[in-house]
Amino acid sequence: MATRRSANKQQKRQAPQNGGKKKSATNRKDTILIVVLSVMILAVLAGGWFLIDSILHPDKGQLNPVLDNSPAPAATQASDVKEPENPDDANATFYTGVFVDDISLGGMTREEARQKITDAQKSKLSALDVTVKYGDKSSVFSVTPNMITSDVDEVLEQAMQIGRTGDEASRAEYIAELPNNPVKLSTTIKVDPSSLESKVRELAESLTQEPVDAQLIEFDANKPEEERFVFQDEQPGLKADADKLWEAVSKEITNREDGVVEVTFEETQPKITKASLQGQFSMITSFTTNLTRDNNRNNNVSLACSIINGKIMQPGDEFSFNGVVGKRTAERGFKEAGVIIGGDRTESGMGGGICQVSGTLFNAVAMADLEITQRFTHSYELGYLKRGRDATVDYGHKDFCFKNNKTSPIIIVMTTDLDKLTVTAQIYGEPLPNGEKIDIEVETTATIGANREVSYVSYSKQKPGTTTEVKARNGIRCTSYKVYKDANDKEVRRVKLFDDYYPPVAAKIYYNPNDGDPSKSPSPSPTLTPTPTPDVTPTQAPTDKPTDTPTEKPTEKPTEPDPTPEPPQPTPEPPQPTPEPPQPTPEPPQPTPEPPDPQPEDPGEGGE
Repeated sequence: MATRRSANKQQKRQAPQNGGKKKSATNRKDTILIVVLSVMILAVLAGGWFLIDSILHPDKGQLNPVLDNSPAPAATQASDVKEPENPDDANATFYTGVFVDDISLGGMTREEARQKITDAQKSKLSALDVTVKYGDKSSVFSVTPNMITSDVDEVLEQAMQIGRTGDEASRAEYIAELPNNPVKLSTTIKVDPSSLESKVRELAESLTQEPVDAQLIEFDANKPEEERFVFQDEQPGLKADADKLWEAVSKEITNREDGVVEVTFEETQPKITKASLQGQFSMITSFTTNLTRDNNRNNNVSLACSIINGKIMQPGDEFSFNGVVGKRTAERGFKEAGVIIGGDRTESGMGGGICQVSGTLFNAVAMADLEITQRFTHSYELGYLKRGRDATVDYGHKDFCFKNNKTSPIIIVMTTDLDKLTVTAQIYGEPLPNGEKIDIEVETTATIGANREVSYVSYSKQKPGTTTEVKARNGIRCTSYKVYKDANDKEVRRVKLFDDYYPPVAAKIYYNPNDGDPSKSPSPSPTLTPTPTPDVTPTQAPTDKPTDTPTEKPTEKPTEPDPTPEPPQPTPEPPQPTPEPPQPTPEPPQPTPEPPDPQPEDPGEGGE
C-alpha cells in the first residue's frame, strides 16, 4: 500500500512537471508567433508607408541609396536626356532643368539652344531703341542685330557641363533632382552703337537753324529820306550740339535708363542786326550828266532809270544792265531816237539814248568802288561823257555789268529831272572807310589822225536824193584811273581802271545807190581839207604811278558831238602851210576806209 502510495505520490509529483513542460512550450510558440506577427505587421506598415511615399514622391525612393542600393533603372531618368560619352559632341543635349535666359534647354543640342537664345535676343532689341525728342517732334534710333554681341557660347558651354561631373551615383541623383531644382543661367548682351553716330550727327545738323541777318527788303526813292528804307528784323538761330547729342544717345543705349533723349539747343546770334544795318546806309556817291531836249530820247532815259531805281543788291549779287532794263521795245514804252550806226554816224533806232543811263551809272559804280565785270566804250567820244568815262549797251550784243563786292547790301538810285534836263545815278550803302572818296581821272596816251580825204559810200538806207556827210574824227587812246582821296581831299593812291581805244573816223559821204555816185557827177564833190599835221601824235607814256594831273596833248581837240539824231560835225581845221609835206610816222598804220553800204542789221549802240 505504502509502495502504491509512493508511486502514486511520485506519479502525482511528476504529473505537474510534464504539464509545466507542455505549458512552457506553448508559451514559446506564442511568443514566436507574436514576434513573427509583429514583424509582419511592421513589414506591412513599412511597405505601406513606402508605397504611399513613393506615390507622393516618385523620384525619392529611386535615388535613396539607403533604401535602394541597386542602380536606378533607366525608367527613372528623364526621357529626353541623352548622355553621350563626349559632351562636346554636336548631338549632345542639355538635361531637363537647365535654363538660359529663362529658356528651358532640356533635350536641345548646342546649335538648337544657340538659335533659340539669339532669336530671343533679337526680339528684345526694340527695347533698346532710343527716342530723340526735339520740340513736338521725335526721331527713333534702333539697335540692329549687327550692333550687339553676347557671351552665349560661353554660357552654353557652362550649361552643357551641368549634370556631367562627379561619380555616376551622385550624377544620377543630381540629374534626377534638376527638374525640381533647375539651374538658371543668363547671357550678357553688349551693344556697340558706333554705327548710329553718323545718323545722330546728321539729325543734329538738320535741326540746326542758322541765324538770319537783318536785311533791307525795300527802298522807295520817291519817299522822304527817313522813310525810304524798309528793313527785315534779324532772327537768332538754334544750334543742336552734335557731340552732346551723340554722347547722350550712346550712353542711353549702353546704360539704358528710360530710352528717351532730349536735344539741347544753343541760341546763335546773327552778324547783322537791324540797328547796325540802319547805320550802314548812306549815299556813297552820286554822278550826274546833262540831257538834251529830244523828247523821245528823254522818254527812253526816264523809262530805263525808273526800271533800275531802287534796285537792291545783296553781297555777291551781279547787276546786268540788259538783264534789268530788258529789251527795248515799243510795247514796253520805248521810242525811236538817235543811235550810233556803223561807228561813225547816228540814225533813228528803238531805245535811243539809254546809253546815257548806262554811262552815268558806270561813273557812280566806279566811284563807289564796286567791281565792274563788263563794260564797252562807244565808237567815238560823246558830248555828255568825255573819253574813258562812257559805257555803251546794245541788247543782245554789249552789256554793262558789275558786282556788289561789299559785305553789306547796296541800293541803286537813278532819277531824271526833265526840268533841269539831268540824269543822276546814286549808290547807297556802307560808306567807304575812313571818310575816303573816289574820283576818276583820264589820261590821253595817244591821238591817232584820221583819213580826211572824203570817200563816197553807197548806202541803200540813205533817203533818195540826200547824202549824209561824216567828217573825220581823230582816234584816241586813253587810260582811266580811280583816284582814292582821304577826308581832306588828299590823294592816297590811284588804281588803273581801263585802257580805252576810240578808233579814228574817216571822212565820207553816204549816198543812195539809185542816185548814182556823186563823185562822178559834173558838179564838184565836197571835200575836206586835209590837215598837214602827223596822223598820230603820241603823248608821254604813263608811268607805274601816274601824276596827279594827267597830261593830254592831242594834235587837235575834236568838237564834242551834239547829242541829236545827226552826228556832230567837227569844224575842219584850217590848212597849215608848210614848205614840205609832213613826214608819215611808221606807227600806227593809216586806218582803212569803212566798208561800203552798212547793212540795216548793223547793231546800234543805244544812242548817243
